[in-house]
Amino acid sequence: MEMVAVPAGDFVMGADDSDAPDWEKPKHIHPVERSYWIGRNDVTRGQFSVFCTATGRAEPEKAYFDDELVGDRDPHPVIMVSWDDAKAYCAWAGLVLPSEAEWEKAARGTDGRKYPWGNAWDPTKANYLDASCPGDKIMMGNGKTLDEHMAAFGGRDLDHNDGFPYTSPVGSFPTGVSPYGALDMAGNVFNWCEDWWDEAGFPRTIQRDFSPPKSGSWRVDRGSSWGNPGRLACRTTMRYGYPPSDRNEHLGFRLLLRSVPGD
Repeated sequence: MEMVAVPAGDFVMGADDSDAPDWEKPKHIHPVERSYWIGRNDVTRGQFSVFCTATGRAEPEKAYFDDELVGDRDPHPVIMVSWDDAKAYCAWAGLVLPSEAEWEKAARGTDGRKYPWGNAWDPTKANYLDASCPGDKIMMGNGKTLDEHMAAFGGRDLDHNDGFPYTSPVGSFPTGVSPYGALDMAGNVFNWCEDWWDEAGFPRTIQRDFSPPKSGSWRVDRGSSWGNPGRLACRTTMRYGYPPSDRNEHLGFRLLLRSVPGD
C-alpha cells in the first residue's frame, strides 16, 4: 500500500462559506503535532479480500450495483464496511484510521483551499453525481430517488459524464490530487475516520480546545462519494457521521501511520 507524507504543523481547518453547514464551522487554525503518512488511495476491494482470507473475516456484502461494474472489481475502493470492519483491518495491517484533522490536512494542505486541487470547481477531477450515474433510478431508504434526495444539495450534473456510474478504480482522477499526493479525497467514496461525530462542529476551537469528542453515537466520515453533487459535496471541509455499525455503498476508508513522537 502506497502512502504519502504529511508534515506536522498548523493548517486551516473548517469553513465559513455561506454554503457550508454549521457542523463545518468555524474556520480556524488547527495544530497537527506529529507528521504522518496517509494512504495515497482508499483501501481497495482486493486489499480487503486479502485481509478476509488471512483472518477468516467475512467478505463485505455485495453492493446492489456490483453486477453492473465493468472489468476487475479489485481496484475499486472497498465499500459495505463498518467502522469496526475498518478498525479490524487497521489492527491487522499495523496502521490506524486518520483523525478528522489529519484527513482534512492531507486533503487541502495549509492554504485553506476549497477542493483538493484548488479553489475552483472542476468536474474532470473527481467521481461525483453526474450524467453517468442513473440517479433517477436509484431508490433511497426514504422512498425518494437519488436525484430527488440530492436535489436540495445541487442535484445531478447532467452536463458532465465521467464514465463511472458508481465507484471508480482508485486513482482514476490523478489531476484531482491533493497537495501531498493523496488521490480521491473528493468523490468516489467517503472515508471512515477515528473521531466521534460532533454535529456542533468546532466551536471549542475558539477556546483553543482542539481535542476530538470523547464519546458519541456516530463516527465521522470525510470526503464525498459517487452519489453526491460535486460542487457542494466535494469540498475539503465536507463532513458527516454514521453509526459505527453502518455499511453502505458510499463509504470506505484509508489508512494512516503516525511518526514516533520526537521524530
